[in-house]
Amino acid sequence: MRRMLLALALALSIITGIPVARAGGGPLGIDHRLGYDNGGIWNRSYQKDLGYCEALCTLTAASLIGGRTRFGRTLWQSVDAMAFSSLASLALKNTFGRERPSYSA
Repeated sequence: MRRMLLALALALSIITGIPVARAGGGPLGIDHRLGYDNGGIWNRSYQKDLGYCEALCTLTAASLIGGRTRFGRTLWQSVDAMAFSSLASLALKNTFGRERPSYSA
């Protein structure tokens, strides 16, 4: 009896919750489209600067702390991962990229 009531409650909550959980009209209205914004913190140059700063800070901290501690090994693994991923993405972009129409004319 208890299992049947639990299954009924679950089915009822799913059925009544589906209209509320729609993508555009969620329960709080937070899932809506925004216009393009390239000002303030959303500026692309700020995003790139943040990435460069993060890489520089990780490399500096790894150099200062060294690889003898657990945190130091983690930092060096982060440096290795950043170096590998940047080289791999560059190689894959050059291998599988196509020429843009604006460059071919």
